[in-house]
Amino acid sequence: MIRLNLLHLDRQSTVMRPAVCAVLGLVSLGLTGCNILGWVAHGVAGDNKTTVRVNAEYTGLANQSVAVLVSADEYTLYRYPDAPLAVGKAIAGRIATGVEGVTVLDPNQVFEFQRRNSYWDASPYSQLLEKLKVSRIVHVDLVQYTTHEPGNKHVWQGVIVGQVYVASSQAEEPNNAVYASTVKSAYPPDRPLGVVDADEREIELGTLNAFGQAVADLFQQHEETKD
Repeated sequence: MIRLNLLHLDRQSTVMRPAVCAVLGLVSLGLTGCNILGWVAHGVAGDNKTTVRVNAEYTGLANQSVAVLVSADEYTLYRYPDAPLAVGKAIAGRIATGVEGVTVLDPNQVFEFQRRNSYWDASPYSQLLEKLKVSRIVHVDLVQYTTHEPGNKHVWQGVIVGQVYVASSQAEEPNNAVYASTVKSAYPPDRPLGVVDADEREIELGTLNAFGQAVADLFQQHEETKD
């Protein structure tokens, strides 16, 4: 997992969420019952690897009600129409089990809200917080969502990149993000050239699992393996 362009914002921040023109797809992606075995342990057990405990970068989700909203561009929605719901489920489940005292809105309920409000992404955060009846919004804007190595459909390599924003009903300026970060995850890990002995379902689920955990780790203490 790689985090890029990390940005911490206080409650007086003026960082605004980017404009997003996506209309969410209607097909949901099941996240259970599939074998995600493969290369997860590849290259991790080397003698020079150490495990360190890492503190949360933003602790403001604890004891709050949270909705996870995922947006994507038209190209991503055309290729992977179920990506927003799948990413929302992957993140929401890990926040629900990893952040103390948090209550996470059902991802299916959030997706239905997005489907019924096609231009939700043009609404200010304060309005979304009120309509969803939550105190925090985790908004993930997908920048990249792929299962193939670029330009080679025979080589499997999952990559998800997303800009992560948190909005708070308790902020002095609730329409502005109080926290922002960019998260990138790839699957299989430690395989920069991808693999050929795999299938799209396995690669997509493995990448979703890695990305969901990486985003949730922004908000909870966790362990990371480092060289």
